[in-house]
Amino acid sequence: MMKRHWGPVVLSLTALLLLCNNVTADTTYDGDPALISIDIENGEYSSESIFFSGIIEDDEQPSDVFWRVSKDGAEFDGGDLLNSMVEITSTSSREQWSWSFELTFSATGECACYVSVHSIDDSGLEVIENRVVFMIQDNSTGLIGFLLDTDQSGQLIDSSMKVSGWLGTYPIGEVNVELTGSLAQGLMQSSHIPQSSICSESSLTSEVYQFPSGDFEIIWDISGKLDGWLEITLIGCSSSSSNTEGAIHEFSIRVNNQPPVIKISGIDYAVEDDIWHTFDATLTEDPYWGRTDMYYVWTLRRPSHSGTLPIDVKMGEDLNTYSLSGTQSGNYTLSLTVYDKGGLSSEQMVIFDIKNTVPTASLIIDGE
Repeated sequence: MMKRHWGPVVLSLTALLLLCNNVTADTTYDGDPALISIDIENGEYSSESIFFSGIIEDDEQPSDVFWRVSKDGAEFDGGDLLNSMVEITSTSSREQWSWSFELTFSATGECACYVSVHSIDDSGLEVIENRVVFMIQDNSTGLIGFLLDTDQSGQLIDSSMKVSGWLGTYPIGEVNVELTGSLAQGLMQSSHIPQSSICSESSLTSEVYQFPSGDFEIIWDISGKLDGWLEITLIGCSSSSSNTEGAIHEFSIRVNNQPPVIKISGIDYAVEDDIWHTFDATLTEDPYWGRTDMYYVWTLRRPSHSGTLPIDVKMGEDLNTYSLSGTQSGNYTLSLTVYDKGGLSSEQMVIFDIKNTVPTASLIIDGE
């Protein structure tokens, strides 16, 4: 069973394709998104100012670059970076630009401040890199910051879900992550910054994990969940009962524990001729998520003549039929492997024969 995304799935077929001279594949390449580096670490603090700097890397200069800062779930400050970027000598195969700005206490006041740098390319693709820092006073206490590493909204996930990020307090202390899963009606999009929350006693249906302030990782078992939309609620709190301020992330995922169910119709016997025979797998479906967005790999073998070596491989998104000519007799096997968008797969093989037609001959002597 293979997981997650079609890229690794297709790469895993390389050995098969090297054995076959006739390969048809549906492949696309959209290029890599921009990379944003920020020199400041999460949890930095200051009573005066914090200087942010970093690098943006892309194939060409982005169409827009800017920074924003938020607190208590609301955006309140920021500025342009595109016009102040400086192209530098690149350390990779792509172009690189440096950027910088200063965040001051006079602009933010006391806060757990969520600072984001945004890069938008010509196609409209936006890449965001985040940091959470603390702007403090002498008596500051109870500040908490909570960031997730990845946006998993709407993703197909099977078996287990990895949740990772950064959760910390000022002053530094132990923290708790409360995780709850509940049925959802559809997509709930995550925000790159959390909303404010009040920390209280955890519910009976939630799981609580304790960490020191800093990076954290949770592996949450969802193998017993039914396929469908699942709302994920993550509440970050200080382990100290005296601090009731928290931060909350909410989004929904698509539980995908069941692999596709393959249904193929087609011949099991035919006589050698020039007719094309089609194997139809259009009724193949994911038990919950339907019949679209699946990747098909058809592999034809002719054991009677070529043994186990594939003689044809066709693959592509929603490529749910396969046709072959009946002009060559032999014993055949046709294997179909179907991957859903989450990377779960099923395989089915059909066996069929194309019978050789015995040539007919007539003898004509003296025109008779």
